Amino acid sequence: MVVYKHLFFDLDHTLWDFDTNAKHSLTDIYAEFDLHLKVTPEFDEFYKKYLFHNEILWDRYQKGFISADELKWKRMWRTLLDFKIADELLAKNISGRFLEILPTQKEVFPHTFEILDYLLEKNYVLHLITNGFEKTQWSKLNHSGLNKYFTHVITSEASNSLKPKKEIFDYAMDKAGST
Repeated sequence: MVVYKHLFFDLDHTLWDFDTNAKHSLTDIYAEFDLHLKVTPEFDEFYKKYLFHNEILWDRYQKGFISADELKWKRMWRTLLDFKIADELLAKNISGRFLEILPTQKEVFPHTFEILDYLLEKNYVLHLITNGFEKTQWSKLNHSGLNKYFTHVITSEASNSLKPKKEIFDYAMDKAGST
């Protein structure tokens, strides 16, 4: 019989509700940058375009076609271009502000805390493996209250490998073995 002692989780789209938190952040940014004066139709269409471009660019980043810096600002750039706004400086300013606001959001999926509490009560050692950026992911964990659940947090940036590559799993297993 196999007895599991270590459990590994992802953060975004698994525990931390990325889409809801991104929507809250972009709602604030939409108002802050007066995008309602530049973008038509309203916010919901802007948000849908952002999600579309974000997904494509994350895929390109994970495949090594673009850098992290390109991903961060080009998702906003491409979204603005869909509304005929070719303002690179605006895209970079929105991106910077987004990266400040997003990780402070606290929305997790329903029952996340109850499940994690249950697993800790059963003496599982919990680890987090995430493709996000080191500073951003730690901010998400700290603001949402998820930080207290995990023995190790392994980001793709710290391990120098994007999941689901074998290298990040090996890195995580090495970390788990040191406890």
